[in-house]
Amino acid sequence: MPAAPAPLGVVLPIRFRVALGDDGELVRDKEWLVAQVERANQIFAPAGVSFVPVGLVALRDRDLDDREDRSRLGRHLERGVVNVFVVRAMRDVDDPTQWRRGVHWRLPWRRERHFVVITSIAPPITLAHELGHFFGNPKHRWVSGNVMSYDAGETPRFDPDQLVRIVAHTRRFLRTRELVTLTRFGELTDSRELPRRWDGVEAPEAEAPGAATSRP
Repeated sequence: MPAAPAPLGVVLPIRFRVALGDDGELVRDKEWLVAQVERANQIFAPAGVSFVPVGLVALRDRDLDDREDRSRLGRHLERGVVNVFVVRAMRDVDDPTQWRRGVHWRLPWRRERHFVVITSIAPPITLAHELGHFFGNPKHRWVSGNVMSYDAGETPRFDPDQLVRIVAHTRRFLRTRELVTLTRFGELTDSRELPRRWDGVEAPEAEAPGAATSRP
């Protein structure tokens, strides 16, 4: 197993879109979102990567039943930020009787466009787990105490090889400008270059099946 990489020391912006419930209120409040981000920051700290919310947008898609529902969220994807959607409920696409807590989802027709979904039943670790997928760790790890495990425990961590992937993917995302640092995001927002939607995220007429790395 490789040694852990030197921490990057970068802060990345997260754009939250949160579903509205039947009562017109957000299915999860700001305090809940902050708790998810704080937990993710603790777990990602060895990689020198942290996250800061940059606004909250109401979302009308509250329940996701199938692949098409998940992929339909792609129309909201913005450049430069980690796009995170919070919905009321999400079914497993392979077993509709099961309900999921989170997913890292790629658009079937543009697999380089990807995002995270977490649900209202998600425990505090879920965002960190799905961001682990987002930053280059597609596989679950069947090791107790690992954040990518189903038995993460009280003090979940990334293994050194997982941290290597996180650092490498962060560098690539910044190099290709899929993501920008928080400072750069502020500069681009002030100059009105952001927010800006990604091109090609609307579903084509013949949509291919989706693909995901998810957690129940």
